[in-house]
Amino acid sequence: MAGHSDSNLSGDKSQPRNGPEHSDIWVVKLDSDGRKQWDKTFGKNGSGTDLHSAVVAPDGSYLLGGVIRLATGDANFWVVKLNPDGTTQWKKF
Repeated sequence: MAGHSDSNLSGDKSQPRNGPEHSDIWVVKLDSDGRKQWDKTFGKNGSGTDLHSAVVAPDGSYLLGGVIRLATGDANFWVVKLNPDGTTQWKKF
């Protein structure tokens, strides 16, 4: 599952948000019984993020694509690639 979160570290969310007032991307991997395997939070301090796409690649990795809105009003497109275990392989802005 992938979406937005304004929450800090709490409950099922294992990482804090990346800024005091803006949303982050929150990705949660569930097993076939619906149990959480891992979760990751992505964002940039002082900016908001919008997730536009999350896909599973043929090799089992995950690709996330979206926009980061900077405090200056500018926006950058970004892509994050995660290994099947949730480890970040790379981020491109």
